[in-house]
Order: sequence, then C-alpha cells, then structure tokens
Amino acid sequence: MPPIHYATYTTSAGLVIVLNDGDHIRFAPGGLPIGVFNLPFEQVSIATTANDPPEAYQTHLPLARDIEMVVWILGNSPSEVVTRAAYLIDALTDDVEAQRAGVFSYTADNGVTRSIKCALANVDELQDWINRFWRFTGLQDARARLPIKLRCQSPYWYNPTPVTFTGAFTADTPVNIACANAGRAPSYPRITYTGAVTTPKVTDPVSGYSFELDLDVAAGGVVEIDFDPTAFSCNHTPSGGATVSVANLQTMASREIEVAAGPDAYLTFVAAAGTGAISITFNERSRGAGR
Repeated sequence: MPPIHYATYTTSAGLVIVLNDGDHIRFAPGGLPIGVFNLPFEQVSIATTANDPPEAYQTHLPLARDIEMVVWILGNSPSEVVTRAAYLIDALTDDVEAQRAGVFSYTADNGVTRSIKCALANVDELQDWINRFWRFTGLQDARARLPIKLRCQSPYWYNPTPVTFTGAFTADTPVNIACANAGRAPSYPRITYTGAVTTPKVTDPVSGYSFELDLDVAAGGVVEIDFDPTAFSCNHTPSGGATVSVANLQTMASREIEVAAGPDAYLTFVAAAGTGAISITFNERSRGAGR
C-alpha cells in the first residue's frame, strides 16, 4: 500500500481532527495505520446514519474490524503535550459516549482518499494513559507516543452507487426486475411496494434467499423495506393511515436480500394476489470487496 501522508477523524458532530498535521501530531515510526484496504474505493459520504446498528430480526449483521495506529504528540513542554493529548482523547471519546460513529479518512501517496465509519475502541487504554501522564513529572522530552484503535462496525469500504428500478406484480406470476449493480460486490436494496398486493415476496436468485410478508396491502397502501443491516426497517403505511412497523409479519423463512454485483443482476417478485407497483432503490453505498 502506498505510504499514508494525510489522515483525519471526523466526529459525528462534524469536527475534523487531523491525525498527522506535521506539527503537533504525527505518525510515529512504524505507527502508520494498519487494517486498511489498498483498493481504490471512493470516499464515503459521512452524512450516513451514525447510530450503532440495531439487531435486525433475521438479518445479517457484519463483523467488526480494527484500524490501529500510533502517533507522536509533541509540544514545547511536558504539560503542553499532555494538554494536547487530552484534547485529542476527549474529541475521540465524545462519539463513544454519544453512541455514535465518526469517519476515518486517509489519503495515500497515490492521491487516493478512502474513508470508513468507525468509533474509538481503546477508550479505557487512553483514559488510563492520560491519568498516568498527568501524574508523571519525569518526562525528559516534550513528546509522547499515543496508541489509537478505531473499530469499524462493518468490514467493508463503501462506494456510493444510487440507482432506481421499477416494475409491477402480476398476481401469482413471478416478475423479474433487472437491477444492474455497478458496484464491486452485492448491494443492500430498499424496496417499496404500493398496493393492492397480498403476501408480497422477493427472492435473490443468487443466494436463493427470500423475504416474504404475511400482509394484505390494500390499494394505496405502501410498504417500505430497507435491507441495510445498519438501518433495517420494514414499515407499512395504509392509505390515509399512520406508518407502523411490520417487521414482525415477515415469515420465519425470510432472510436478508442483496442485489448481486454485475450488469445482469435481478430480483424476483411474486404475490398471492394483486397488481401493485414495485420500486427498488440501492442504498447510497454498496458493499466493497473487503477481506
């Protein structure tokens, strides 16, 4: 991977912390970030939902991974070093206390910038570090090494690929809707049904997984399903009525739906009755090929 020469952490409140400004904070020798990918994915939008993901019923929750680095904190005196370290630790810890995620971004020497949602993982270690150094008066140098570990709630980098596809049910006859996915890996779709339709069911032909609702959607009623595991939802809005969650009405065999990568990807829809409309929109990020 090309050497990293610029890295930042952007808090959920929008504060940008430069992790190697070349002056007061810089990567220590051998302390460059590890656990990052070297594929040239684009920068992710930090406007995505930052709350910790809920446990979605019968849906896949990606595993976490860590990005670790070591930085020098420099100053004109030991007390200045500790003050700057305390500011950095407080800024990184704010998201953890608020149960929100920030975004780690870096630019390598090849000019490619990559970003990923994350949160500080070694809070206790850093708080212990600052407590010890406040009491330590024997510093000989006005600098100190600070380890930083960021935990990413997903092992993937994201590349925005928003698209929309439409179709309609034809009673109990399966309908295939083409969903060309320009991403490198499967994408999480958002699917909207507009009634009238009874027990709508969608199947991913690649995995064979289906997601079916035991629900009669009357004319004018709308069902919206978001299969992003960090923000899974399944809501029904009857015509003229209030929106309610109907995630509990999915069948026991229901599984998370993805759209395979490639120009020939499609989803198959079927219903017990009805001719309701179908809309498919990819989330603003599709999964990158992580390892």
